[in-house]
Amino acid sequence: MIIDLNGYVRIFGNKTFFDKPFNDVDALILADLSYVNFCKLAPSISKPHARPFYLKDIPLEKSKSIAKDEFVADENVELLTLLKSSIRFRNIGLCYVENDYCLQSEKQFYGMTCILPNGIRYISFRGTDLTLVGWKEDCNMSFQKEIPAQKTAVDYVNNVTTFFDNNFIIGGHSKGGNLAFFAALTMNENLNNRCINAYSFDGPGFYDDELYKTDRYLFFKDKLIKIVPRDSLVGIMLNHTKNARVVDANSLSIFQHNPFRWKIDSKTGDFIYLKERAEQSYINERALSNWLSSLKKEERVLATNAIFELLGGTQYSLTHLIKNFGSTVTNFFKVSKSYSKEEKEKLNDILRRLFYYFNKARAYYNKERLNNFIEKAKISIIKKEK
Repeated sequence: MIIDLNGYVRIFGNKTFFDKPFNDVDALILADLSYVNFCKLAPSISKPHARPFYLKDIPLEKSKSIAKDEFVADENVELLTLLKSSIRFRNIGLCYVENDYCLQSEKQFYGMTCILPNGIRYISFRGTDLTLVGWKEDCNMSFQKEIPAQKTAVDYVNNVTTFFDNNFIIGGHSKGGNLAFFAALTMNENLNNRCINAYSFDGPGFYDDELYKTDRYLFFKDKLIKIVPRDSLVGIMLNHTKNARVVDANSLSIFQHNPFRWKIDSKTGDFIYLKERAEQSYINERALSNWLSSLKKEERVLATNAIFELLGGTQYSLTHLIKNFGSTVTNFFKVSKSYSKEEKEKLNDILRRLFYYFNKARAYYNKERLNNFIEKAKISIIKKEK
């Protein structure tokens, strides 16, 4: 039987980490918890010696409010109820919460630390939330070597690890996964041996590949665990999918970014892994990679800024745009008229190139599929002749 994250807690929630060792699914659950606003429940990073907040103490009457207006809110409300009563998770403590949102610097960061019953810490970074600042920061990765949230993530790890001597894991979903990898590869070197693993669940890569050419990467490469769904769209951006594990998932395309769509085996309690991603995911990766490579830095900046100017700026959330769809459309046409002829030509050229590289990538994989078919047909004929 196939289950999701909530199904996993229902079935395996009665097993301690001694009975069933910590696995990839547990890592995703703790990464997903960063989407819940524990700011008013768990102690902040400014109070490092305060008593942790335990999952068994979650006030169910507040579960909707602390998960409200965040990614996968409905699923997380149910998850909180299950975690509270599960033997496996109820005694996990939460602490060192840091919520840093800045409109001016275009930064959206949320980090917290989970204390497992065996003393190991899991540093959890939130992915992109529903604010446009968060999405803008994601897009800025296409032309910035270091975005503000990445720097804050490194500072967070360097800081909180001075509060304990235990080993730790870093993890996150979406942009949170990018932050986890970035922190692992750039944190203080004296932390290298204490870091057990770093998880990136469908997180994008980096602006350039310099981080993958360092001695630190050679040390960490077997500790970096990237997991993407079959139709991954977010996790294939900015490269670094070579060693990614592929998990089967329900739904299609971008909707598989939702971690509650990832398939888990009800017998083993592990993800259902596949040998490779869907063809469309490879097409998207090839097209987006070649498209970005064709753009100069100033073109990437122009395209990114234009998208958010057309949406009305970064002060809103996706929820606001949907609720006020009429004014969003009005602003779109209003702003588009304000661009000069030269800017419009540049934006049109950028868009044309995107379609060009998608068509080229699709043609490449159509040819690959045909060649594979011909090769299999030849082998079949040879076998029959023998």
